[in-house]
Amino acid sequence: MAMGLLLQLSLVLAIFAVQSECAQQTANKPETEKRMENLEPNNLPKLDVSFNSDEKNLEIEYKIKNETGSTIYLFNVLLDPDAADKIAPQKFYSCLRDDSTLVLAKMIPPVPSIATVEFREIPYVTKLEAGREFGEKVTIPLPIDEFNPYFMKNQSSKTELRTSESVVFIVQFIREKEGLEVEETKIPNAYSVWHKDLFGNVETLSAKPRPLFVKVNRRLDTFERF
Repeated sequence: MAMGLLLQLSLVLAIFAVQSECAQQTANKPETEKRMENLEPNNLPKLDVSFNSDEKNLEIEYKIKNETGSTIYLFNVLLDPDAADKIAPQKFYSCLRDDSTLVLAKMIPPVPSIATVEFREIPYVTKLEAGREFGEKVTIPLPIDEFNPYFMKNQSSKTELRTSESVVFIVQFIREKEGLEVEETKIPNAYSVWHKDLFGNVETLSAKPRPLFVKVNRRLDTFERF
């Protein structure tokens, strides 16, 4: 029995010695090795946005430089929900959040949580090859109307005049990849895209919130913000 206890004690000591050696090796690893994962580039397009406003209009200018190394497609051609192959009169999906942040977006609008939809609203895209830059300058009359294609404004819609305190610009894109189908449309330089995992491959660029005080017609009827 004494011999058995001695063997068990020897085994425990051996395991402890191995664990101590492993811990020491980990502690002695160079600091650069620990940080290696943080050195990977984001490989995202570069987004620049500027805003200028007066009493009558808000001017938005955005530029996107494709620094990804491959072709990308920007979801920036918004379509009229009531007419096929027609550009929407609104230039951005827009809403005024509860914290008074004005959101201006060129993206695939999220599916409503308070309504059922039969078809997804998917904007057409602009093709942007590697190393190229795309820019657009848009002027919007004030006050700005909130726009969500799943909650169209009608004659009975009521609004309340509010003032934003900041603004956020959002644009989505998808990279060229195997299985991505790109087709020309009736709109010049605008394409439709399809992929079996389209929504799983869409990426989002968002500018940091900036102070901005402009008038917004905030919807009081059924409307979902994003």
